[in-house]
Amino acid sequence: MQLTILNRLLKFKRTLFGLPFTLSGALLALACDEFTPVHWSVAPLILLAFFAARSAGMAFNELIDRSIDAANPRTASRVLPSNAMAPRTVFAIGAASLLLLFAACYGISPKVFALSSLGALLIVLYSYTKRVTALCHFVLGAVHLLGPLMAWLAVGGGWGLAPLLLGGAAALYIAGNDIIYAIQDVEFDKGWALKSLPVTLGIEGSFILVRTLHACASLLLISLGVILALPIIYYVGIACALGLNLRRHLRLSRGMQEGLTEQIVKSNLELSLSTLASILLVLVWRVLS
Repeated sequence: MQLTILNRLLKFKRTLFGLPFTLSGALLALACDEFTPVHWSVAPLILLAFFAARSAGMAFNELIDRSIDAANPRTASRVLPSNAMAPRTVFAIGAASLLLLFAACYGISPKVFALSSLGALLIVLYSYTKRVTALCHFVLGAVHLLGPLMAWLAVGGGWGLAPLLLGGAAALYIAGNDIIYAIQDVEFDKGWALKSLPVTLGIEGSFILVRTLHACASLLLISLGVILALPIIYYVGIACALGLNLRRHLRLSRGMQEGLTEQIVKSNLELSLSTLASILLVLVWRVLS
């Protein structure tokens, strides 16, 4: 029963949203020979850091928004509003997760450890930003930008444009999907004076912005392939990702907006896994060639 409640809080299944983008950062550095010899123990540390960061984000989001969630019929069944777990327990999970994040990043390298402080700050601040700015979605995007960058640095890659392009694509995809997610709560957010781009721009304006953000993310992934001179097999995988995203936007433009949460879950999985597969194909291609 406790594991069931913990799963309701942390939503383990949705880990696949950002994990493939993070792993893509490490694999991209390996595929491009942008790395220094590192011990294989860095791999579990990357995974631990990601899971810790995500768990901290889920716990603090639930804790900070518990009164808002309790008033919203869509979120009233979450762990804290339904009294399935005590607030102090959720806080302990969030704090322990941050400590795990710092410990894992410290074990990787000084550069990654330094970035972990910025990541932790953004993770905690994200839930507060909806109270002050409609740009809150881009704070969540910034968290996901750090994932590929930190993974690239973790395997010894240096500072450069490539990991920023990959991280920027992840950030724009996630921010765009968070805007779509917020459409479900437009009327509620207005009543509670909460900020979001759907409240500011309206539903149609938000969809236009999301299409623009996702188009820019696509350009970043294409630019990544160009500046690194990646083989054609990379573009095959990216084309699949872009095709899946285009299909989803066509469905939304036709008014098929039912089940937005399920669509976002599926879209995040398709985009992140397709990007990871593209970079993995490049790595295999260069190992075999």
